[in-house]
Amino acid sequence: MATLRIVFATLVILLGVYYATLSVLALTMFHSMSTAAFPAVFVASFVLLLPIGVIAVCCGVGLLALRPWSRRLWLATSAFLVIFHLCWLAHDLRSDSQIVPLVPAITILLFCTASWFFLKSYAAPRLFS
Repeated sequence: MATLRIVFATLVILLGVYYATLSVLALTMFHSMSTAAFPAVFVASFVLLLPIGVIAVCCGVGLLALRPWSRRLWLATSAFLVIFHLCWLAHDLRSDSQIVPLVPAITILLFCTASWFFLKSYAAPRLFS
């Protein structure tokens, strides 16, 4: 269980770094090109990614340290991410029918769903108490 916890927490940290990096790159692009060239939903989604990235990194560090708050916070964050990426997928599928650009969102959906079930399992609350 310890190895699985370490791998899981590392993946949460990497997901947080991914979100933060994606947000910083998008915000840099918006600054250089102006946000008027992009739909408001697109701009808002990338602005949301920076706080979500910071929260995910904090959750990952807390999961490594076996903190109970990190388990509860990641449960809430992963539920939000599932809803966020389902909306993103619905928007992308309406605008473009290609599946390749959707692979990261589908992978994140699967990871968040699996992590939610992992943290709701019988052994997880005892591990983080």
